[in-house]
Formats: sequence, structure tokens, C-alpha cells
Amino acid sequence: MGRTMFVQTQDTPNPNSLKFLPGCTVLETGTMNFESPRDAHCSPLARQLFRVDGVKSVLLGTDFITISKSDANMEWKVIKPDVFAAIMDFFTSGLPVVSEGSHQSEDTAPSDDDDEVVAMIKELLDTRIRLRIGKKSRLFKFETD
Repeated sequence: MGRTMFVQTQDTPNPNSLKFLPGCTVLETGTMNFESPRDAHCSPLARQLFRVDGVKSVLLGTDFITISKSDANMEWKVIKPDVFAAIMDFFTSGLPVVSEGSHQSEDTAPSDDDDEVVAMIKELLDTRIRLRIGKKSRLFKFETD
């Protein structure tokens, strides 16, 4: 996306949620809801938004992104600039909103047994390496032994 983005916001009935309108297609159809970073394994956009301090959940729609904050006492003016930056950075990166096939390889699916380093390696494999090499990604397998 070579043009400058102008992301608008829209209040929701829930004061802890805010709708962001990036002015472009987010999902072709339907919605996808992510309650945690682990849930977001298939969406590079949702993963990037979970890196913003205070983000509790992410809902993607055809032309919107709804963010719910984790702390009712945290003001939106604190979170909004980082969410704006994450959205703009993401859409200028050229990455897909949802990873090809919308599923993750079994070897890199998040597990409760993963320590922080293993979780980071798995995320890098899925978000950077497999995404870039496409169909040849089946040649790579992550093993912890």
C-alpha cells in the first residue's frame, strides 16, 4: 500500500473496545476474533496488535479492526497511538492479514509447554520464514529434541 493511511476510530457500545477503520479491506468476508496472542497464530496483523501494551483482544472484520483493552482504567489516548502505528506499519508491510491456508503447521502450533524462546522461534518460523518461502515451507520442520 503505497499511499498514506488515514485510520479513523469509532466508539462501540463497550467503553473498553474501540473500532479502528483503516480505509481498506481487512478481511474479504466474515470476522475473526482473537482473545489472546496464542489465538492469533494465523494472523500476522492480530499478532502485531497484541504486541501493543494494553490490548486484550482483537476482532477483524471486512473493513474494521476492533481492539478491546485489558485495563478499564487505562485511557484510550494512551493505547491509540501505538495501535495506529501497528495498523499503519502492518498494511505498508505487504504481509497478508491471515496467513496462507489460515492454519499453522503442527510443528509450530503454540503449546502450553513452550517456554518463551521456543514460542518466539515458532512465531518467527510462521511469520517470517514460512510466509516468505511459500510451498517449500513444508521442507522445514521444527523439533525441540
